[in-house]
Amino acid sequence: MKSQFLIRPVGIVDAIDCFEVWQLSQGRSSYGVSLLEDLLQQQVNCVHVGAFTESRKQAIGWVTLGWVGRYGKLVSLFVHPQYRSAGLGRQLVRNVIDTAIDKSLAQVDLEVAIENNVARKLYKQSGFKQIGSSPHHQQYRCFLPE
Repeated sequence: MKSQFLIRPVGIVDAIDCFEVWQLSQGRSSYGVSLLEDLLQQQVNCVHVGAFTESRKQAIGWVTLGWVGRYGKLVSLFVHPQYRSAGLGRQLVRNVIDTAIDKSLAQVDLEVAIENNVARKLYKQSGFKQIGSSPHHQQYRCFLPE
């Protein structure tokens, strides 16, 4: 079955769409779109990938992978609420892992809110193992092949 999503790099031109996904995913916040524009302009040791509808080319999800040396961090992952449970998060996490392997990273870490059971399940199914916790978050790590 053909994917209904177009996965491609995210650029500054996508900032408003991605900001809307961020706000819908996390709830409204005091952050403005300029913060996201600043993030999307970061191109050194950082990759931003988005999922877009094939028909409308509208952003429906995005993820950011950053790294130092051989150590990566999945910094953010947001999926539009209307597109959850459609495999989009899984595709974006797979893209992060594939990118990390292409960059010869040894591992990818992430942190997720303890109450976010859906995300924790996704990460575990994607090969991440819990390595720690704090009162509000759990830390996960995926070791990558050499």
